[in-house]
Amino acid sequence: MRVQLFSVPFNAQRGAFEDEAMQAFMQDHAVTGVTEHFFMQGDQPWVLFTLRYNAEAVGLLASTSTPQSATKPALVKEKAGQKEPWREALSDKDLPLFEHLRQWRRQVAAEHGVPPYVVFTNAHLAQLVTERPSSLAGLAKINGIGKAKIDKYGQNVLDQLTKPLKTHE
Repeated sequence: MRVQLFSVPFNAQRGAFEDEAMQAFMQDHAVTGVTEHFFMQGDQPWVLFTLRYNAEAVGLLASTSTPQSATKPALVKEKAGQKEPWREALSDKDLPLFEHLRQWRRQVAAEHGVPPYVVFTNAHLAQLVTERPSSLAGLAKINGIGKAKIDKYGQNVLDQLTKPLKTHE
């Protein structure tokens, strides 16, 4: 496993973090986890991202080298122009809940002033939809969802998974 750091400034004119370099990196690498640290430098908001990635697994379903990897397969992005594995995992029946979780993630990200993928990646959301954990311990079994994400978003995302939706079930 390798690590790449990105210091990403907030661009007040655009109203967004300037994360293009990190996005490009994520297109070409099998990212297995993201952690973030928000900080201020003067009046300038920044986020330091730590990306953990498997350099050999671009375009494949990868496993991390952690002991949990046997029970937590990592869903990673394929190279540009190819379908992402997390999309393959979703059935038509899963799509309404997946879209609901994406809308929830967008709202939470806006409230915290971070990009949506910092809350959960699309691969995380797809695993949440297909596995539908019902407890915080169940969340911990999903690759890339560790203690910090569980503490920050765990109960909220579990509530979203059990919230009755007219279009899913």
